[in-house]
Amino acid sequence: MMSAAGAIVNTFNHGESDGTIRKQSTSVFLTIFACGQAATSIIPGIMLHDVAVRSDASNGSLWVGEISDCGRNDCPMDYAFEQNSDKFRHLIPTRSSLVAFFCFFGSLQTFGMMVHCFAVPGENAGTRLPANDALLGGDEEKEKVRSLLGGSLSKLLVHMRSKLRVLTIPIHIQFGAFIAFLWSEFTRAYVSCSLGVDHIGVCLSIAYMVSFIVNFGFSRLTSSVSMPVLYFWGLGFELCTYLVAYVWEPDASSLYVPYVLAVIIGVTHALRRIVSYVASSVYFDDIDSSYIVQTGFAGFGSSIIFAMASTTCVYVKIYILVSFSLLSTTLAIIAHFRYL
Repeated sequence: MMSAAGAIVNTFNHGESDGTIRKQSTSVFLTIFACGQAATSIIPGIMLHDVAVRSDASNGSLWVGEISDCGRNDCPMDYAFEQNSDKFRHLIPTRSSLVAFFCFFGSLQTFGMMVHCFAVPGENAGTRLPANDALLGGDEEKEKVRSLLGGSLSKLLVHMRSKLRVLTIPIHIQFGAFIAFLWSEFTRAYVSCSLGVDHIGVCLSIAYMVSFIVNFGFSRLTSSVSMPVLYFWGLGFELCTYLVAYVWEPDASSLYVPYVLAVIIGVTHALRRIVSYVASSVYFDDIDSSYIVQTGFAGFGSSIIFAMASTTCVYVKIYILVSFSLLSTTLAIIAHFRYL
């Protein structure tokens, strides 16, 4: 999804030299993107309605485990590898729900590819690879393909060697890591564990709707908001996200906190995504290579948090994310002043 979004934004900004225009086109796309995410995030809640709600009407307590083990205290290594773990069993939807879920989103992916193939204008002819029949042609056609691919790789390597690019890479890794926190830790330790898996769609929809509102607001204020301001706003709301996630003491009287956290996450998600995409489009002339690097390192950041999902407690990940958020923002600000 991040790779596809980067490719679309790249198409919008291709040939534009004005940084303000690039910022505006990027924010408009991200606004539409967030709207679609908000609309589709409600679907999991509908599909997971058949999952038993973990509550006891007699005493108001939650599932058979301890709610105090949710939030920052959630440690997947304590239950993820136990076949008969009560907590793990309650975190998994039914097989029929999973089948319906994957079929629906598989259909969305297929529909999106069809729209892209038949409705979206083609790329610049000068950057397009030879057609399939040419790929299967003689040595001359094959040499053209090798030359094109080799030139693209050379451009990417030159792009990667610039000091400005090195300084901005951590901000992309941080965005990917935050996305992984949203999709893994928030949905598991804060929503599923305390409210139930059938509330995931509602909480994600809230987060993405807030993200849509922030993206829309930024699209109207593009020319008056500088990159350092975006960096500080993104850092402030991200630290606020981790603060709320850390200090929450889960109990039956504070089950509203995951919804509050969803709102804060929505603002953070919008700001961090705007920073990641706009930095790739404003700072560099070679935006083709820039978006390749952006999506690649965002995926790398997500992979790190996902790899830790089953072996590390949530509070440990919060420590790591706070530290790296401070580091990446500092380096991004240094990059901005080097760019000026």
